[in-house]
Amino acid sequence: NTATALTPSVRLWRIAARGGRAQRLTAGSWTIAPTDRGGIFTPQFAWTPDGRRLLFTKVRTTFGGEDEQSTLQRLDLASGRTVKLTAHARFELTPQPSNDGSRWAYWYPRDGNYLAENELHVVGAGRDVDLTRSLDRNVAGSLWLPGGKSLLVCADDGARVRAWIVNIDGRRRPLGLGDRDIVCDAYSSSTFDSGIAASVARNGSIAFLAGDAHTPRELYYLASSAAQPQRLTHFGAWVGKRDLGTMQPFAWDGPLGRASGVLTYPPYRTSGRRYPIVLLIHGGPGLASVADFAWEDWPLAQLIASHGYIVFQPNYRGSDSDGNRTMLGIYRDTVAGPSRDILTGLAAVKKLPAADPTRVAVSGWSYGGLLTSWLITQRHDWRAAVSGAAVNDEAGEYDLSTSNVQNRYYFGTSPYDPGGLAFYRSQSPLEFARQITTPTFIWSATGDPVVPVTMSYALFHALKDNHVPVKFVVFPTKTHGPADAAATEELTRLWLAWLDRYLR
Repeated sequence: NTATALTPSVRLWRIAARGGRAQRLTAGSWTIAPTDRGGIFTPQFAWTPDGRRLLFTKVRTTFGGEDEQSTLQRLDLASGRTVKLTAHARFELTPQPSNDGSRWAYWYPRDGNYLAENELHVVGAGRDVDLTRSLDRNVAGSLWLPGGKSLLVCADDGARVRAWIVNIDGRRRPLGLGDRDIVCDAYSSSTFDSGIAASVARNGSIAFLAGDAHTPRELYYLASSAAQPQRLTHFGAWVGKRDLGTMQPFAWDGPLGRASGVLTYPPYRTSGRRYPIVLLIHGGPGLASVADFAWEDWPLAQLIASHGYIVFQPNYRGSDSDGNRTMLGIYRDTVAGPSRDILTGLAAVKKLPAADPTRVAVSGWSYGGLLTSWLITQRHDWRAAVSGAAVNDEAGEYDLSTSNVQNRYYFGTSPYDPGGLAFYRSQSPLEFARQITTPTFIWSATGDPVVPVTMSYALFHALKDNHVPVKFVVFPTKTHGPADAAATEELTRLWLAWLDRYLR
């Protein structure tokens, strides 16, 4: 009975702007969807424009493994009555009332499939309309525009991040931002509750954060959705004075069709010279690598490239860059399948004139760490590996991580169903750790709630006992990655030093 492991519920309260006694508005064993659950940010609530009601996301328990059991509710402040807003049983997120109060929007995965793309729905006049089915991209941010007739929507699109103006009748047009990509990331606190780092004024003007392949994120202004963007800040102007590697989208034909990724070349590239390849695999899996200077202010691809390497950031099945079919391709093929996608991409990179196919390293963090660990169990031609916060034991992830039992959506079963444990083990790097010969740098954090540090300890012991060159560093934090600038700098130095040791 998981009731013994429950954490306190998040409640809604009301207090007058001038102060006074707070009034509790919600009660029960359920909880308001928290702002941060294992790194996934979801809005807690939204006021209707008349100030009489609150829309919120309700989760039936506070057990971390059931936070996808979410439904949208409306609370009437005068009566205290709560009403469920749709017929869906779970998976609903991000209630957003229009600013005229006539409609409200929310996110729901296609066909009610947890692994599918989030689609934007709008409810009004008794109708629930899916506005983004034909877009075939995973909605990661949305924001109403004045008048309640359209929304600003963003999503990963190949190796870019795109934004569109989507009308309530389903028509849409791209938001013209040139080479800039708007910050659109439901995992990032910088994108507020809407998933998109933007604010819309009553007159329709838009302030937003954006960057590109060679420029850090800055604040921009659009006088209207049809205007040209104006840059308002220049905090990262110093980057323009540095010699950066060329970062560009890269595509190849993979097992599921056309696949996307990013290549970053070394600065000062010399014609005729061949450079080692370093794979940098993203986590998630429902995220994507895009041609962005610095994800979360960490320009790791550029830093690796500056040491004389071609950096390949592949997207793979389960990523949200290439449509719903790609996202669903991870079902019951959670590790081996993405690895096949990555290896076909690597084969294409090796054919590039500037690439040295004999000197290749693989690295990643979180799900990217898992895929790194898996790839070094399957092949022995890697010169080096960096496995960060990796899911090395899928059954252990089911039991111990914040996502825990949600893994059944990927595997189609529990490890405790008949045959389930063998299936989970068949996709776990630890099951094949005796096959690893690649020199490996492992890192994790002592209190990582997303991927327990024990999995990194296990891989370390497996490699050490089998006399494989290995280094293991643990950061004393309760985070799923480096906790601050100092830790990020230290990790970067360790990462680069390991690559240099075996690739140069």
